[in-house]
Amino acid sequence: MFSNLLLTLNKKFTKDKDVKEIAKGGSIAFIMNMIGMGIGYLFVLQVSAIYKDSSAAIYGQYVLVLLLLRVGSMFTRFGTDTSMLKYTAGFASNKLWGNITDAYKKSMIILVVFNVGVIILAIILSKQLANLFNLPQELVQLSSLFILPMALTLFHSQTIRGLKKIGISSFLQNSAFTTFNSLLLLLVFPLINKDSYYFRNLLSYTLFAAIIIGAIVSTVVWFRNMPSKNERENSFDKSKVYRLSK
Repeated sequence: MFSNLLLTLNKKFTKDKDVKEIAKGGSIAFIMNMIGMGIGYLFVLQVSAIYKDSSAAIYGQYVLVLLLLRVGSMFTRFGTDTSMLKYTAGFASNKLWGNITDAYKKSMIILVVFNVGVIILAIILSKQLANLFNLPQELVQLSSLFILPMALTLFHSQTIRGLKKIGISSFLQNSAFTTFNSLLLLLVFPLINKDSYYFRNLLSYTLFAAIIIGAIVSTVVWFRNMPSKNERENSFDKSKVYRLSK
């Protein structure tokens, strides 16, 4: 009975491309999430080893800064990443690369406009946000400048997922910032005076640098997986702008 079940499943996976694709994508996402959890755990150990007795306070501040940035990037994206996941997947299946480019440009305009509003609001309310998140006011103001690159990374993680690049998409979504931050921390912390103000806030500063790296990597990956400019321009269907019906 068990062998018959395995045989049936094997036939299902080999013959049904949709099921096979779902299983492959799900397994890759699961593996990347597990790797991300492992990296996160190692990062906590790294912080504990560097800051020792003050590691809890330092890591707590890092988590609050990260939370502030994620909330800000959520308002900045304004659902454009979710929409682009749908549009990219739908248009890519029809090879309408020009339509993807059109949707991408419009989403970028929305993202940038909302980001300007979020930054202005964050600076105006920086004192209140500092009290709410229990952070220094100047750190809140500095953090607001990195909302856009974080939003870009998370936005591209969804557009890349629409192209069925599940592995890199999951990495950008779940563990890119922690991975880059961990590497930067290893490189930078030996160079900083342990009694300085910068050393206490080093985790936040390396996070900002990691966010910039994430934005660059995600943008490069997105454009490297898109066809040439000429092919995109020659595959635009005006009747299907923002419409996924085949």
